[in-house]
Amino acid sequence: MKCQIKIVRDIVRVALVRYYVAAIAIVLSGCQSSHFEVVEPLSMAHVIDGSTDIIGSSLGVVYHATVIDGLVVFRIENTTSLPLDLSHSTLIDPDGVKRSLDAQSIPPGGMVKLILPPPPPDPTGGPLLSIDLSGNSPHGTQNPTWVWSPDREVTLQLSFVRPNGSMTLQSLRIRRLSS
Repeated sequence: MKCQIKIVRDIVRVALVRYYVAAIAIVLSGCQSSHFEVVEPLSMAHVIDGSTDIIGSSLGVVYHATVIDGLVVFRIENTTSLPLDLSHSTLIDPDGVKRSLDAQSIPPGGMVKLILPPPPPDPTGGPLLSIDLSGNSPHGTQNPTWVWSPDREVTLQLSFVRPNGSMTLQSLRIRRLSS
C-alpha cells in the first residue's frame, strides 16, 4: 500500500511540475511587448507603448495612442464645437495598399477609436468597436486585415471635414519597432 501511495505521489509531483513549467512558459510568451513610433509629423514624434496616452494635438484634434495586445489603439478626440467628418480619410498599409476608412463623424467633444491593424471582421455580424478598414476603395475589394511586421510603416491620411465644407488634412506616419 505504501508503495502505491508513493507512486501516486510521484505522478502528482511530476504532473504539477509540468503544469507549472507550462504555465510559466505561457505567461512569459505573453509578456512580449510591442512598441510603435510616430515618425511624422515631427511635432508628434513619440514612442507608443502600453503606457502612452496623448501623443499630440493639432487644430482642435487631440490624438491619444496606446498598445493593447500588440495592436495600436488610436483615439481621435474632437475638442472643437463642430462635428468633424472623417469619410475622406485613408490608411496606407505596410505594403502600400491604400485603404478607405469607414465614413464616421466625430461629434463636438467626442472621440473615435481606430485599431491598427484592424481586427478581422466578426463572423457573427456583431458590432465592431473600431473604425473598420474595409478597403472600400476605387481599387477593388481588399482584405480588411493586413500584417504589420517590425520595422514597417503605415500612414494615416486623416481628412477632417467641417459642416461648412472646409477640410483639414493631417498625415501620421507610424512605424512598428522591433521587439
